[in-house]
Amino acid sequence: MGITANDLYSSIQGVFRRGLTIVVGSGASCHYGLPSMGALADHLQQAIPTAPGTLCEEGTAQWQRISAELAAGAGLESALGEGNLADSLADQLTSAIANHVKDAEATAISQILAEETISAFGRLFAHILRTSDVADVITTNYDRLLEVHAARAGVRMDTMFYGHTIGRLNESLSREELLQRQPTVGRGAKLTVRPRPHIRLSKPHGSLDWFSHNGECLRSDLALRGTQRIIAPGGNKYRLGYVSTAYCCAHCDDRSRRRPAASGRFCYQRPTVIVDSIKPGIGASNYLCLKANSAW
Repeated sequence: MGITANDLYSSIQGVFRRGLTIVVGSGASCHYGLPSMGALADHLQQAIPTAPGTLCEEGTAQWQRISAELAAGAGLESALGEGNLADSLADQLTSAIANHVKDAEATAISQILAEETISAFGRLFAHILRTSDVADVITTNYDRLLEVHAARAGVRMDTMFYGHTIGRLNESLSREELLQRQPTVGRGAKLTVRPRPHIRLSKPHGSLDWFSHNGECLRSDLALRGTQRIIAPGGNKYRLGYVSTAYCCAHCDDRSRRRPAASGRFCYQRPTVIVDSIKPGIGASNYLCLKANSAW
């Protein structure tokens, strides 16, 4: 006897009850007009300066090779290669990519906020938190569309930073901001503390609102002076993902394990939902691509 629709729905609901990790790919942002890898490659061909003295000698040679490969039809990841890029070129790539994504992001955010109904991502987040206090979301996207989806739906989010106008990287204080007091009634009543339902967001490739300033990692929507903390495509992302705690893969789950030092792989041994895009107008139960019990 084959599997029935009820069997499938029950299985999906079981995944939600056990807790899960959602991994969001670039397709979720491209749906709102953010540039694809191909569009980024085209932009970099125009945006990377080639005037003498702009890049170091090594960076100039590397970019000439990369530009030629892109012109020949190679993908951006392939053209950038697996080796380390010169700092001067890596900085130019980071700045050009961040500015290009940020320009498209502004239009996408306006679209999300102007929609009459809550987006599919917003509904998904709210649905998950009906049965769990915490849900983990991991995205390699630099943009802040997931943060906006959550805010539009009234869903709280833990980003690992505490503070508002300028946030500082501190997972403990970020988590404590989401605690609430819950007094009990009756004899021997005690005051207990528990987390408010929220999404724990991890961005292993960085975010448009992360900056390095005076040796500190900050989060702000302001245009702060400092180095933008995003990892450009190519081999550098593996090296940088290992050496900086700012790009850690996931938050610490105090009930099950200590958070490891920053690593280039996801550490949660949980049922995982891979979400590359959510088509508008569909419910929260019929678009999921499940990859249960994934070990990253």
